[in-house]
Amino acid sequence: MMPLTRIWFVVVAGALAAALSVASLGAAKYNRQEAENVAARLAFESESVAAALQLDARRRLDALLAVAVDDAVQERLNAASNRVGTVMAPARTSDDALAALAEKIPADKRPDGLFEVDRDGRVIAFWGAPYISNNGDLEFGGYAAVNDALHGFVRDDTLLLGGKVVRIVARPVEYDTTQSPVGAVVGLRLVDDSFVSDLAHRVGANITFFAGGERVASAASDDRFTAAQFDQALASLASLNADKQFSEAGRSAVRVIAPSLSALYSRVAGETWEMPVAFAVVRASSPINGPLAFVSSAASDDRSNLNVTSIAALALLVIAIGFALIHLEQARPLKRTLGLERSFHDESDALTDDALPPASPRQMPLPAPRASQAQIPMPASLTDIQMPAPPATPTQMPMAAFAIAPSENEWADVYREFIAAKERCGESIEGLTYERFEATLKRNRDSLVEKHGYKAVRFAAVVKDGKASIRAVPMANQLS
Repeated sequence: MMPLTRIWFVVVAGALAAALSVASLGAAKYNRQEAENVAARLAFESESVAAALQLDARRRLDALLAVAVDDAVQERLNAASNRVGTVMAPARTSDDALAALAEKIPADKRPDGLFEVDRDGRVIAFWGAPYISNNGDLEFGGYAAVNDALHGFVRDDTLLLGGKVVRIVARPVEYDTTQSPVGAVVGLRLVDDSFVSDLAHRVGANITFFAGGERVASAASDDRFTAAQFDQALASLASLNADKQFSEAGRSAVRVIAPSLSALYSRVAGETWEMPVAFAVVRASSPINGPLAFVSSAASDDRSNLNVTSIAALALLVIAIGFALIHLEQARPLKRTLGLERSFHDESDALTDDALPPASPRQMPLPAPRASQAQIPMPASLTDIQMPAPPATPTQMPMAAFAIAPSENEWADVYREFIAAKERCGESIEGLTYERFEATLKRNRDSLVEKHGYKAVRFAAVVKDGKASIRAVPMANQLS
């Protein structure tokens, strides 16, 4: 492979490596930004859920006003609160009047339990709340929200009643505006899947509520979100005990609870803070798992916007440049070399005895063989001599190289092989001295080197078409 071709392959490899590096960095940057976006979204959703709980409580308090100003409710509470020294019988049955009042409240603000509480915190009438047994035996005065309502404040809170998580709102009932409230009306709303579903769609979050390490209710605004993903949020609750931020500030850091799934946990403010009653907002992320995942995760609109024509044109250009360099640096030099080889063969075939100069008066004897070509020792007896096979006729003699001489020091070997080849072909060797042979090789060598620019030329004795000749073989590299 020639220099330009090597350089081109290095450039292409470098471009591919750079493209892969850019894609990998892009995937890493996307994943980091995705994690940051998920964390920011979870923080926003957690604050939104807390705010939505407060807003829901205010709306329910406003709806409860119609019950607090009802004349029958005020009369009943005034009578109950002014009975001095009399022990009230507990309200054992549901009050039809409260049921009628509850039906007048809009469905999205309607409580699922209504209670009239006198000045001492005793329940004198109730409606609904089937999840609490023995409603008539309840005494609400010990709860901070109800106690504050009995002193003239509107309050909301989250309670754990009968093993259920309940949102509570309470308003004072004033019979005489110049006097202290005669009691309070209390509305309850069970935190169940229906309540959480309304909350989730209002906020646009995936929410799950917990109490005592158990899932209470959950709902998702994303229809693709599954119960199994909420279960993964539940499995991470055990590690929250060691989360100092969750214990002290009431909100954890964003936690990766499973691959591509994160959650943020928050305590519900109120009397259940220490239990704790908490909720988690959960959100799935979409990380890019490697640079090639950009292709698989791309939307159909993204794929349709891909400029396939430009990409194909660039690929064809790269291939064309590669083939052009291969042709320039390999195919053309190879073609030229083959042409030179044919030229050398044509010229070297002329090195026969016909091309040799006329013999000089003084005949040069054949040089003695070198030390490496010592004579074979004589056999011990005549019976050990193996007679050589009769020489082949010129028509039977295949074309073969008998010796290749890279330097003048070995021309004597080529000379001997050339003489032997001529004898086998039945050609005359009269006047073919080594001096004439050497002069011819030198002349042809100098001519070939000067003409073609090669460093050196080897010679070989060959038989072609039944005739002995000398063939010139150029060395590998040309002179620069």
